Amino acid sequence: MSNSQQLLPAVAADNRRNKSIPRMAIFLVFLPSLLFNVATMHSSLSKSTRPPSDDEAMRQPTLTIQSDPVLEHQQRRRKHQASSSYTSNPHHNPSTTTTTKILSTAGKKYNIGPPSENVNASVDKFKVNADNEVVLAQIFATLDQLDRGKKIWNDKSTQVLKKISLPKWTGKAEAVDENDLLGDIWLPPRLPIADDVRTLKYGVLFCGVGSIRYAETQMVPMIRHLRDNLGIPDAHERSSLRKKGIYSGESNMGFALVTKKNFVDEPLKDLTAFFDAVYLVEDLPPYPHAWQNQTTSYKAAKVHAMSSAPFDTTLMLDFDSFPCQKRFAEPLLEAFNKGNADIGFTNVIDEMRYLTDSKHFLAEHNSAVVVLNMTSIRTRVLLALYIQAFHCASEEGGGKMQRDQPALMVAMQAMVEGFHPHGELLPQVPNDSVREVIEHYNLDFIHHVDFNSSLVCRPKTGNSVCSMDSSCLIAHKARTMFDAKAAKLLKKQASPAEN
Repeated sequence: MSNSQQLLPAVAADNRRNKSIPRMAIFLVFLPSLLFNVATMHSSLSKSTRPPSDDEAMRQPTLTIQSDPVLEHQQRRRKHQASSSYTSNPHHNPSTTTTTKILSTAGKKYNIGPPSENVNASVDKFKVNADNEVVLAQIFATLDQLDRGKKIWNDKSTQVLKKISLPKWTGKAEAVDENDLLGDIWLPPRLPIADDVRTLKYGVLFCGVGSIRYAETQMVPMIRHLRDNLGIPDAHERSSLRKKGIYSGESNMGFALVTKKNFVDEPLKDLTAFFDAVYLVEDLPPYPHAWQNQTTSYKAAKVHAMSSAPFDTTLMLDFDSFPCQKRFAEPLLEAFNKGNADIGFTNVIDEMRYLTDSKHFLAEHNSAVVVLNMTSIRTRVLLALYIQAFHCASEEGGGKMQRDQPALMVAMQAMVEGFHPHGELLPQVPNDSVREVIEHYNLDFIHHVDFNSSLVCRPKTGNSVCSMDSSCLIAHKARTMFDAKAAKLLKKQASPAEN
């Protein structure tokens, strides 16, 4: 045997020893993680096999903000797999593909982690149970859906929030109504209206500007619908009923319109008698800053009109939000008053009901149907911010026409307790001037109510047709206004003498 052949076994042994060195190093690197996972599984098994103490039973872990939601999600799955409740949960879907995909998009973007007992955050609490996996999946799926639809907080929203502030009145005190000041903070003045109308149970406010075609195809059908289909009398008749002491559903409501002069002169000429008050766009109150007086677009006019709503309890409706019955507002007002709310509206998607903590305000709300408590200072502070946010968004967008819902989202975010867009627990909010006013005047944070989508119906949240079998009070963007059965009944109720 040659010398080279004799050396081969020794060389091979040396090679094996050399290869084992990096393998051993890799093993040592991962050893702490392995021990941690074993300890975690042991802890989970121990907790699942012993009854909880009284302190543990009373303690509800919180839905918190974590630094790595994917890692936390994987750890939570290992804990659940070690417990019998995980495999026995009938609602659990054993496939993790969907949840992991969601976590990698919306969950990771908004940095939302699973329940934890070790971190405290100012968000709502909920019980940890076998359905937590489902709850978190619903939250992540909702955020992802909002993100894909561009109905959620973004960097532009943060930039707008940094810019807005509550305007201070620098003129003479006698030059402004005392009701339009909060200390030296200027609030949007309300449109003037007769006191007996202002204090009605509620008033409906419309705003319509744009082209003549818009007036003919959107505004005229709505007013005729209220008057002819629902049988709501004109303003003079409603006033006569009240003077007689008759405060019924139809006499205890008011109607006001903000529009253009050429609409009043032509398409609406025979319909303005329906309203208790008709305002022109140029009648909207002037604001301290010149850029806040830009009301040429429909959305800008709507923002300003809503901010100066004349009724103490105002229901603002878009012209494509058709009431389904004469007393359409009463169930909404019942929910509104029960919640002691400043503002009420609907979620932009129905799944937002899963966002029960401050993440709820990282999403838009639909502004086609809005109820406002105009006697609340918080409401008026919110509306002052709403105007600023809308026009600041226009500047950020290079003057392009803006939607009003993102501005409302920013204004709401400025007045809610929790603030952490994109999951960042910021050392301070981007704009703390509003918080200072809230604290200084003990205003508390904004109170809001989300109306059930079965009452305010839209194509994206369910049926949007007024029908005998539907719970719809208002149909937004209705495909057809009524089904035949409901239309026939309404016609009979509106003209009882003819039947």
